[in-house]
Amino acid sequence: MPKLMASSMAGHPKYVDQYVGTKDITMLNTAVDVVELNPILKTQLINAVGAICGMVEISPGWEIAFEKPVIAVTSFGFAERTVEPAVHFLREKGFIPVPCHAQGRGDRAMDELIREWWFRGVIDMSVEV
Repeated sequence: MPKLMASSMAGHPKYVDQYVGTKDITMLNTAVDVVELNPILKTQLINAVGAICGMVEISPGWEIAFEKPVIAVTSFGFAERTVEPAVHFLREKGFIPVPCHAQGRGDRAMDELIREWWFRGVIDMSVEV
């Protein structure tokens, strides 16, 4: 389901992390504060409405059904060459590998997806340094 938030704080890292964090929410930064409707804010809100309408139109309420088991695979810049054969092997065996960045929001997002049962398994190929 598409999600969009229009806010004058969308460009501020503290608020982006607080409201978006690891979720799939699009933020639209309004150039003016959202205090009262004026011609500039109205134009930006119309753009936000157009954006969310386009998102809804392209994905009209369908749910993704996984025909094969989905496996999370942690990936980190220096470990990519190690991850590639594992991903290839998983595909050959009939799994859908989903690389997840192993640092910052990527690992937190993967943890949330694990708790929500999106994955049937996890392969952690990134070592902690």
